Amino acid sequence: MTHVDCLVTASGVLWFCRPLNVIDFDDCCIMAADMSQQVQAAMENMLKMINEADQSSAGIIEDIEKCRNSALERKKGLEEEKKQFQRAAYAVIDMLNVGN
Repeated sequence: MTHVDCLVTASGVLWFCRPLNVIDFDDCCIMAADMSQQVQAAMENMLKMINEADQSSAGIIEDIEKCRNSALERKKGLEEEKKQFQRAAYAVIDMLNVGN
């Protein structure tokens, strides 16, 4: 496609054509500004996504910490039960040994 321009001279109108792919400076500025806005919008969206990911990971880390603490408490409880069973077992063994 071509773009048609005209030039009025004393002898009449002179028509000339230039290809549309020839872009003038104003068009370049408009395209650069548009692209800049698109890049800005994309960066803002990425920042929102990063913030959401940070919030999600913070929640996950908090949940993991709660589970860890719960597991440690459960482990302590089980260790205490184990000690009680061992004491009871030793007491039974001692009673059996005394009877012999």
